[in-house]
Amino acid sequence: MNKYNKKLTLLWAPWVEKNYSELKETIKHDVSQYLSDLRHNHPNQDFYGFSLLTYNGFPSIYPVLNTVEQLKKHTVGAPVKYDQYCPDEWVYREKNSPFDKANKYIATLHKEFDAINEQYENLEFETVNSLDDEIATYWKKNVERIFETAVDALAELQSEGHFSWIKNEPSALLMIWFPDASTWELNMSRESVRRLNTESTYQEFCEVFELNENEVPLGKKVT
Repeated sequence: MNKYNKKLTLLWAPWVEKNYSELKETIKHDVSQYLSDLRHNHPNQDFYGFSLLTYNGFPSIYPVLNTVEQLKKHTVGAPVKYDQYCPDEWVYREKNSPFDKANKYIATLHKEFDAINEQYENLEFETVNSLDDEIATYWKKNVERIFETAVDALAELQSEGHFSWIKNEPSALLMIWFPDASTWELNMSRESVRRLNTESTYQEFCEVFELNENEVPLGKKVT
């Protein structure tokens, strides 16, 4: 390993070795509290879908849901699949995110990453070495790690029964969604659907958005 690569390894080590368990627990806490309040405040409302909505760079998360009643308004013989599987079309969303703790923690992670990235950019400026392809994608890996932690949090909440009240007719759906998604972001949403739903729901989601259902899942490590 040359001196330049050694500097990079040492520079990124705190981020590479970062444990994201606190983020997962914070998301679980905020989402479970929100779901509890939602059920209490809307005891007669039938929800069938729940999504964490985020944007480019995964700066924060918001809850978005849809209702069986709303979906039926778009039904002509059978549900309109795009409305069913695209949270952009869902009707129940908060004006302000109720996930204060989780969003503050996500912001802290981005600040930590940006501080390291600034050092990296200065190091790049001082050298004539070409950039390694993997190093050039650290920002993308940062977003994917936060995304994967959020999926892990939803998966654990699901296994603990926090979504069991969501109707499975016509189809229960849990996911993370990026509005106006790039191909990369849409593939992350695809991965959340694969992790959190039945095989048939996953296949149908891929059909609606013309995605490859056999694509290799996102990796969890920077190599």
